[in-house]
Amino acid sequence: MTDAAVEAGGVAATAATAEGGVLPRDDTYAIPPHRTGMEGRLHLSLHRDGVRTVLGSQRAEPPLSVQRALYCEELLPDMAYVYITSTSGGMLQGDRHITRFDLDAGARAHITTQGATRIYGDDEASPGMEKPAARSSLRMSLGENSYLEYMPDQIIPYTGSRFQQDADILVHETATLAYVETVTPGRVGMGESFAYKSCNLKMRVTDQGGRFRFIDAARMEPRAAQPSLSQPSLRPQSKNRSELDIKSFGIMAEYNVVSSLYIITQKKHVDKLQKDIDGIILQHDKIAGGATTMRGSTGVMARLLGPDTESVKSAITEAAAYARKIILGAPFTDIRKS
Repeated sequence: MTDAAVEAGGVAATAATAEGGVLPRDDTYAIPPHRTGMEGRLHLSLHRDGVRTVLGSQRAEPPLSVQRALYCEELLPDMAYVYITSTSGGMLQGDRHITRFDLDAGARAHITTQGATRIYGDDEASPGMEKPAARSSLRMSLGENSYLEYMPDQIIPYTGSRFQQDADILVHETATLAYVETVTPGRVGMGESFAYKSCNLKMRVTDQGGRFRFIDAARMEPRAAQPSLSQPSLRPQSKNRSELDIKSFGIMAEYNVVSSLYIITQKKHVDKLQKDIDGIILQHDKIAGGATTMRGSTGVMARLLGPDTESVKSAITEAAAYARKIILGAPFTDIRKS
């Protein structure tokens, strides 16, 4: 197993992969007991029913819900498109979402959200009283020869907000998962840019035998990156101290949006996917980033920086579409959400 960590200016990212061995349960992925705020739950089970993938058992508790599965692809008539909706305008501090997806053998699905995930800060939730961070607990299980594209819209952390997402995923060695995470700087149109307190994302992937495949974690804390005012040489010249620090060289620089694409798949696809997705990213002149092969050829990881959400989404969608073409031999349709 290899581990790498980078920490500068309050932003840290860690990644580790292993070729084999059973990974013990890591308590850092456990969410503490819930004490305040709204708790939403969503549990979906998908399986093949003859010629297509259908929603089997499902459990939804407000504000999370789904409607019936849609079938949007002529060349993939068995693939279910599932849209997660929320009756709330976003997550307040103290809220918790618990989401689980189980795909049986041979099931194919594309799961996305109705819109962006907005994280409100303490000032907007309950002035003068700091609640626990908003938390998302995501669990997935992909059975033999199943295929899942999990491509939610972006996370938008508002001023003063704290957000933690923990993803614990089982992917069978014959299955494929394409998973996207995108984080924006906040409500840029309202003058907010990197004004949130923290956004922590953790992802852990094992196979059907409990063997460790991949782990990645990102910790973004713009406010923690502030230089001490007692050091005159470090005093920022910008009124927006958070943006000044997190956008330093080696962190975000001139970019605003960071996005990651993880493709956990069979080893036979990995080398070609890594090489060609890296080439796709290079063709987008507004984007900085690249693709790398996970150790043990368990998959491909691509990380991108861009000036805005649409530029990053375009590159990520093109890369995911290419992965579908290589693995399933079918094109990707960018489905409208409005």
